[in-house]
Amino acid sequence: KPLIVVKKPNPAKPEQVIAVKPEKIVPVKVPKPPKKVKPTGPRKLVPVISKKSIVIDIKTGPEPKGRFELEYVVHSSAQILFEFLTTPSGLSEWFCDDVNIRNGIYSFKWEENEQLARVVKLIEEKQVRFHWVDKTDNSYFEFRIERDDLTNDISLIVADFAETEEEKASSSLLWNSQVAKLMHVLGSYA
Repeated sequence: KPLIVVKKPNPAKPEQVIAVKPEKIVPVKVPKPPKKVKPTGPRKLVPVISKKSIVIDIKTGPEPKGRFELEYVVHSSAQILFEFLTTPSGLSEWFCDDVNIRNGIYSFKWEENEQLARVVKLIEEKQVRFHWVDKTDNSYFEFRIERDDLTNDISLIVADFAETEEEKASSSLLWNSQVAKLMHVLGSYA
Protein backbone atom coordinates (compact mmCIF):
# COMPACT_ATOMS: atom_id res chain seq x y z
CA LYS A 1 0.00 0.00 0.00
CA PRO A 2 1.28 3.46 -0.74
CA LEU A 3 2.16 5.82 2.06
CA ILE A 4 0.56 9.23 2.40
CA VAL A 5 2.83 11.99 3.55
CA VAL A 6 1.31 14.54 5.90
CA LYS A 7 3.17 17.64 6.97
CA LYS A 8 2.35 18.83 10.50
CA PRO A 9 3.60 22.14 11.78
CA ASN A 10 5.65 21.82 14.93
CA PRO A 11 6.82 24.99 16.68
CA ALA A 12 9.94 23.23 18.09
CA LYS A 13 11.08 21.87 14.72
CA PRO A 14 10.63 23.87 11.55
CA GLU A 15 9.04 21.01 9.57
CA GLN A 16 8.39 17.37 10.39
CA VAL A 17 7.25 14.74 7.90
CA ILE A 18 5.17 11.81 9.13
CA ALA A 19 4.31 8.75 7.02
CA VAL A 20 0.75 7.48 7.47
CA LYS A 21 -0.92 4.41 5.99
CA PRO A 22 -4.35 5.12 4.44
CA GLU A 23 -7.23 3.76 6.48
CA LYS A 24 -9.85 1.45 5.10
CA ILE A 25 -12.87 3.33 3.72
CA VAL A 26 -16.12 1.97 5.08
CA PRO A 27 -19.37 2.89 3.31
CA VAL A 28 -21.91 4.56 5.60
CA LYS A 29 -25.57 3.68 5.27
CA VAL A 30 -27.83 6.72 5.39
CA PRO A 31 -31.16 5.89 7.03
CA LYS A 32 -34.30 6.60 5.02
CA PRO A 33 -36.45 9.45 6.32
CA PRO A 34 -39.38 8.25 8.42
CA LYS A 35 -42.69 7.81 6.65
CA LYS A 36 -45.20 10.57 7.17
CA VAL A 37 -47.91 9.50 9.57
CA LYS A 38 -51.40 10.70 8.81
CA PRO A 39 -53.14 12.16 11.86
CA THR A 40 -55.92 10.06 13.29
CA GLY A 41 -58.83 11.04 15.46
CA PRO A 42 -61.82 13.30 15.06
CA ARG A 43 -59.90 16.49 14.13
CA LYS A 44 -58.73 17.06 10.58
CA LEU A 45 -57.24 20.25 9.22
CA VAL A 46 -58.65 20.94 5.79
CA PRO A 47 -56.97 23.95 4.14
CA VAL A 48 -58.77 25.38 1.14
CA ILE A 49 -57.26 28.22 -0.84
CA SER A 50 -59.70 31.06 -1.43
CA LYS A 51 -59.25 34.36 -3.26
CA LYS A 52 -58.02 36.20 -0.17
CA SER A 53 -56.56 33.66 2.22
CA ILE A 54 -56.31 30.13 3.44
CA VAL A 55 -59.48 28.81 4.98
CA ILE A 56 -59.12 26.76 8.15
CA ASP A 57 -61.77 24.17 8.89
CA ILE A 58 -61.07 21.60 11.61
CA LYS A 59 -63.78 18.99 11.85
CA THR A 60 -64.68 18.41 15.49
CA GLY A 61 -67.57 16.00 15.19
CA PRO A 62 -71.34 16.33 15.45
CA GLU A 63 -72.74 19.59 16.72
CA PRO A 64 -74.52 19.42 20.10
CA LYS A 65 -78.08 20.62 20.64
CA GLY A 66 -78.92 24.08 21.87
CA ARG A 67 -77.34 26.23 19.15
CA PHE A 68 -78.74 29.74 18.84
CA GLU A 69 -77.84 32.81 16.80
CA LEU A 70 -78.03 36.55 17.46
CA GLU A 71 -77.83 39.11 14.66
CA TYR A 72 -76.57 42.69 14.93
CA VAL A 73 -76.40 45.31 12.16
CA VAL A 74 -72.95 46.90 12.23
CA HIS A 75 -72.03 50.18 10.52
CA SER A 76 -68.49 49.24 9.61
CA SER A 77 -66.60 47.55 6.81
CA ALA A 78 -66.28 43.77 6.90
CA GLN A 79 -62.48 44.11 6.92
CA ILE A 80 -62.38 46.33 10.03
CA LEU A 81 -65.02 44.24 11.83
CA PHE A 82 -63.08 41.04 11.08
CA GLU A 83 -59.95 42.52 12.71
CA PHE A 84 -61.96 43.13 15.91
CA LEU A 85 -63.17 39.50 15.86
CA THR A 86 -59.84 37.77 15.26
CA THR A 87 -56.86 39.78 16.51
CA PRO A 88 -55.72 40.01 20.15
CA SER A 89 -55.76 43.81 20.06
CA GLY A 90 -59.25 43.87 18.52
CA LEU A 91 -60.77 41.27 20.85
CA SER A 92 -59.29 42.92 23.96
CA GLU A 93 -61.11 46.15 23.01
CA TRP A 94 -64.57 44.64 23.55
CA PHE A 95 -64.68 40.90 24.24
CA CYS A 96 -62.35 40.48 27.22
CA ASP A 97 -59.65 42.28 29.21
CA ASP A 98 -56.66 40.69 27.48
CA VAL A 99 -55.92 38.15 24.73
CA ASN A 100 -52.73 36.27 23.95
CA ILE A 101 -52.08 33.69 21.25
CA ARG A 102 -49.52 30.94 21.72
CA ASN A 103 -49.24 27.87 19.46
CA GLY A 104 -52.63 28.62 17.92
CA ILE A 105 -54.39 28.76 21.30
CA TYR A 106 -56.17 32.00 22.24
CA SER A 107 -55.97 32.84 25.94
CA PHE A 108 -58.93 35.05 26.90
CA LYS A 109 -58.64 36.83 30.26
CA TRP A 110 -61.39 38.46 32.30
CA GLU A 111 -60.03 39.97 35.54
CA GLU A 112 -58.61 36.87 37.30
CA ASN A 113 -60.32 34.28 35.06
CA GLU A 114 -58.75 32.77 31.97
CA GLN A 115 -60.22 30.52 29.27
CA LEU A 116 -58.43 28.91 26.35
CA ALA A 117 -59.91 28.51 22.88
CA ARG A 118 -58.71 27.23 19.53
CA VAL A 119 -59.78 28.54 16.13
CA VAL A 120 -61.48 25.65 14.33
CA LYS A 121 -62.84 27.59 11.37
CA LEU A 122 -61.64 30.80 9.76
CA ILE A 123 -62.72 32.36 6.49
CA GLU A 124 -61.11 35.73 5.84
CA GLU A 125 -63.53 38.64 6.42
CA LYS A 126 -66.47 36.23 6.75
CA GLN A 127 -66.29 33.84 9.71
CA VAL A 128 -64.30 32.75 12.74
CA ARG A 129 -65.25 29.85 15.02
CA PHE A 130 -63.65 29.25 18.41
CA HIS A 131 -63.81 25.98 20.37
CA TRP A 132 -63.23 26.16 24.11
CA VAL A 133 -60.30 23.83 24.91
CA ASP A 134 -61.91 22.55 28.14
CA LYS A 135 -65.22 21.64 26.44
CA THR A 136 -65.68 18.08 25.20
CA ASP A 137 -69.13 18.44 23.62
CA ASN A 138 -68.01 20.06 20.32
CA SER A 139 -69.76 23.31 21.23
CA TYR A 140 -68.23 26.55 20.02
CA PHE A 141 -68.91 30.22 19.63
CA GLU A 142 -68.79 31.79 16.23
CA PHE A 143 -68.74 35.21 14.62
CA ARG A 144 -70.04 35.44 11.06
CA ILE A 145 -70.10 38.54 8.87
CA GLU A 146 -72.82 38.78 6.24
CA ARG A 147 -73.59 41.54 3.74
CA ASP A 148 -77.20 42.20 2.69
CA ASP A 149 -77.32 42.21 -1.12
CA LEU A 150 -80.09 44.86 -1.31
CA THR A 151 -79.06 47.33 1.39
CA ASN A 152 -75.33 46.53 1.51
CA ASP A 153 -75.63 46.50 5.33
CA ILE A 154 -73.11 44.45 7.29
CA SER A 155 -74.49 42.07 9.91
CA LEU A 156 -72.60 40.32 12.67
CA ILE A 157 -74.11 36.95 13.52
CA VAL A 158 -73.03 35.45 16.84
CA ALA A 159 -73.64 31.71 17.28
CA ASP A 160 -73.43 30.07 20.71
CA PHE A 161 -74.89 27.14 22.64
CA ALA A 162 -77.20 26.88 25.65
CA GLU A 163 -78.78 23.80 27.17
CA THR A 164 -81.86 25.52 28.63
CA GLU A 165 -84.00 28.56 27.79
CA GLU A 166 -82.71 30.20 30.98
CA GLU A 167 -79.08 29.73 29.85
CA LYS A 168 -80.00 31.03 26.39
CA ALA A 169 -81.56 34.18 27.89
CA SER A 170 -78.53 34.75 30.11
CA SER A 171 -76.09 34.20 27.23
CA SER A 172 -78.11 36.50 24.98
CA LEU A 173 -77.90 39.31 27.56
CA LEU A 174 -74.15 38.79 27.84
CA TRP A 175 -73.68 38.85 24.06
CA ASN A 176 -75.88 41.97 23.77
CA SER A 177 -73.67 43.70 26.33
CA GLN A 178 -70.41 42.61 24.67
CA VAL A 179 -71.56 43.54 21.17
CA ALA A 180 -72.73 46.94 22.49
CA LYS A 181 -69.10 47.50 23.60
CA LEU A 182 -67.94 46.47 20.12
CA MET A 183 -70.38 48.92 18.48
CA HIS A 184 -69.12 51.69 20.76
CA VAL A 185 -65.47 50.94 19.87
CA LEU A 186 -66.33 50.87 16.17
CA GLY A 187 -68.41 54.05 16.45
CA SER A 188 -71.15 52.00 14.82
CA TYR A 189 -74.30 53.42 16.39
CA ALA A 190 -76.79 54.77 13.87
